[in-house]
Amino acid sequence: MSSRWLYLARHGDAAEGGGLSAVGQRQAALLGARLAGVAFDSITHSPEQRATETARIVSEGRDGPRPEAWDAVGDYVPHVPHKVPPAFEGFLDEVTDEERRAGAAWADQALARFARVPADQALARFARVPADQGPAGSARVPADQGLGGFVRVPVDHGPDRAAGGAAGAGDVHELVVTHAFQVAWFVRAALGAPVDRWLGLPVANCGLTVIRWSPGRPAAVVLVNDLSHLPPELRWTGFPPGLPPPV
Repeated sequence: MSSRWLYLARHGDAAEGGGLSAVGQRQAALLGARLAGVAFDSITHSPEQRATETARIVSEGRDGPRPEAWDAVGDYVPHVPHKVPPAFEGFLDEVTDEERRAGAAWADQALARFARVPADQALARFARVPADQGPAGSARVPADQGLGGFVRVPVDHGPDRAAGGAAGAGDVHELVVTHAFQVAWFVRAALGAPVDRWLGLPVANCGLTVIRWSPGRPAAVVLVNDLSHLPPELRWTGFPPGLPPPV
């Protein structure tokens, strides 16, 4: 049985107009270089311009699925606690009842799609390889729509799906370019923490979080807000003042 590797990235630093700033464009390009060794089965992003541009830059020069926007990984409040901590009262008190209902529904949809072991075991039996690299005489399975020049071959012949060979050949790898609240919501869910606990899990621009769901195991939070692909001058943008550590 296969595992799902979910790569969550907050969008790059945004300019006043809603798109990426020059800093955000550099952050997105470096995030793309960091992820170049991963063959993604899907790339999903928030419909917001800053996330759309980040996903486009990350995907440049990459074969495979094209980025697709989805409202359920958009910019919204996933859950409003019954008792709001004083530090968060300023903005959570302004969330309308309609926004609360819509945010909760989208948050549930996002978890239902991504926060689980892959359900399609037929997919788990195959690895995705470039069409010109499949073994001669192997029984190939046509690529899914949107996978470009890829075909599926038995996992025995498939290459490692992630740089370093840490993941199984039949694993599912999915990238979601989203917002800080949504990354925190996934981390909270993976840890089995109370629904209020997404608060207090800040994420910087183009910080990388990786979570793995495997059969018979608790979800593994492998990375959270990792910024090692960014030079010091590009780290911690979008982070709450006073929280970046002095290291």
